[in-house]
Amino acid sequence: MLQGDRYSPEFEKCWQLLLTGQGLGDCYLEGTNQKISELLQPSWDLIKCARCQIPIPMKVTGVEHTACVCSDMADLPNFDLPSPHLPVSSRDYLFKICSDLIKKNEE
Repeated sequence: MLQGDRYSPEFEKCWQLLLTGQGLGDCYLEGTNQKISELLQPSWDLIKCARCQIPIPMKVTGVEHTACVCSDMADLPNFDLPSPHLPVSSRDYLFKICSDLIKKNEE
């Protein structure tokens, strides 16, 4: 899914297909109750599961039970594996560390 500091071309292609809504029908992610077409609506937000940090859907208005895909996976959370995360630019991350160190030295 990730390729360096960005998403892989395959993931981007899949994401664009999802955004157009073509062929979604009644598709949903395994372990969830909401259709993908529902989750793309502004009434939904994504938050991190308190147990495993995988993003889970949360209804912005109203209250609804939102299960995470980890709820039926006995091997999650697995702290020996990297947590789900967005792509990270190593250059930007190292630049921020450097900037923080410079500010700390100047104090």
